[in-house]
Amino acid sequence: MPPLLPTLSRTLISAACLCFTAPSSFVLRPSSSRPASTAVGMAAQGFCYKYPRPSVTVDTLVFCLDETQMKILLVQRGNEPFKGAWALPGGFVDQDEGLDSAAARELREETALDSISFAQVGTYGQPGRDPRGHTITVAYTAFLLSSEGARAGDDAREAKFFAFGSLPPLAFDHKKIIEETWMRLVVCDKEGTTVVKERGAQQVLCRLPTASAAQVVRSSKPFT
Repeated sequence: MPPLLPTLSRTLISAACLCFTAPSSFVLRPSSSRPASTAVGMAAQGFCYKYPRPSVTVDTLVFCLDETQMKILLVQRGNEPFKGAWALPGGFVDQDEGLDSAAARELREETALDSISFAQVGTYGQPGRDPRGHTITVAYTAFLLSSEGARAGDDAREAKFFAFGSLPPLAFDHKKIIEETWMRLVVCDKEGTTVVKERGAQQVLCRLPTASAAQVVRSSKPFT
């Protein structure tokens, strides 16, 4: 039987290097059923990061122009915190996973939407925004021509498009993220001309007559 001491030592070193300021109630759990990354073992080789690490998540704002009204896709959370509340589809970034890949994976797992174009639009990391600990989220946006095809999966109870002005109370700081993202994407100048900055939104709106499209966007506000 091979000696257990070297293996045990590496495990203890890894744990010491990676877990610094976790609160006593914090329990380490994998973010999915995928196996843990072997990169964690790098700590045992002397690559020890001495600073506490905030968690990183991704959230995607999926907008849809459906029957001449703007909608956004939300999921109902199946787990705490905010169990039963509505939120943007998203989740934690896995070890050795890029942000874009994480956003695509979480959207696919929670809403069944796949192979759609999206773009990074902002980052939110205010301490206290997540009751589980310091969490930085990277926000993405996507625009669709139809609200069909979304269905809940993974830890989401339900996936549903909500019309602007009829959004339910939201978990975390997702209300702020939606409001600020919409303000970044759509601007009305002094003459009332609507300027859409995001390419995906431009592609959606060009399917409507210009005046109609501009009116839809100009009159659309996520929250009343």
